[in-house]
Amino acid sequence: MKKLIALIALGLVSASAFAASYDFYGSVRLNAFYGTNDKYLSGLGESDTDLEFGTQGNSMFGANVKASDKLSATFELGLGTAEDGGNAVKTRLIYATYDFGSFKMKIGQDYTPTDFEPFSQVYFQDNALDGFGGVSAGRLGQIAFSFGDLDIALVANTQKDKTNYDVVLPKIEAAYNYKFGPSSGKVFAGYQTYKYDNATSDKTVNAYLVGLGTTVDIKPMVFNGVAWYGSNTGDYGLTSAGTYYVASDKDSQDFGVALEVGFSATKDVMFNVGYGYQRSDRDDWAKADGKQSYYANAIINLAKNFYITPEIGVLDYMKDSSDNKEGKKVYYGVQLKANF
Repeated sequence: MKKLIALIALGLVSASAFAASYDFYGSVRLNAFYGTNDKYLSGLGESDTDLEFGTQGNSMFGANVKASDKLSATFELGLGTAEDGGNAVKTRLIYATYDFGSFKMKIGQDYTPTDFEPFSQVYFQDNALDGFGGVSAGRLGQIAFSFGDLDIALVANTQKDKTNYDVVLPKIEAAYNYKFGPSSGKVFAGYQTYKYDNATSDKTVNAYLVGLGTTVDIKPMVFNGVAWYGSNTGDYGLTSAGTYYVASDKDSQDFGVALEVGFSATKDVMFNVGYGYQRSDRDDWAKADGKQSYYANAIINLAKNFYITPEIGVLDYMKDSSDNKEGKKVYYGVQLKANF
């Protein structure tokens, strides 16, 4: 009897799987770079150059799934190399979307409405100026609704310490997606709150983010840009030094800008130059904490779905909030990528 039940269950699962259509995809990415930290960043009193070679952590395998005319889903696994040399498998995306006609509802882990990083910087696992003017809070669990061009989402709060903090609301984000002639992009905003709940404080930590991102495609030129402003954006989830400090009850004021210009020399070669800058400041700091990055690369399509991208650039951490030099890194090398 147990065997019969097991066979019936297996049959139902198989039937369900075959009823859906799966469009699988993947990407293998390998970086081969030399990075030179100056004496401030190396901590050695002199510059230090090292080879950075290996499979990128954002190498991936996934599928777009069509379960019915109304229900679709996506899953994506990261298949890179861990720092200790072992395998690093992680969930990048897992979400499902149902089309109710007048609106769409999405549940699961995906990029949030405030994400905008169209930049082609490939160093540091396709960093795309993240932490240097680019804006992304990561791939997070959410309940999202799309009403035409308007996206609204309830997103997982970044505060996970439930012992010392009270979290009663998810992060709230919204974006309006626009297209006008050769220009497309989004206006976005997000808000998050949680409260200290321990013997030393009962302060509330509020964080917000507003911004505008745009892409202008005037062949053979492409322009990508983003500008954003916020408070306590490190607490919000950005790669940012801006955080609330409970001892002085001070909030940070943060902003960032990034711009990239691309030129299609041929159908198989595209040149790009990019620059990004962001800064965080707080009343109890001696100096604002700024960072900048700039780069130039060429995306070369050697064969169908096979790319090589030589790139040279700088990650400049400038000075910290105590007015101390943090140093910079100069890097150069190539990324190899095959999509399948």
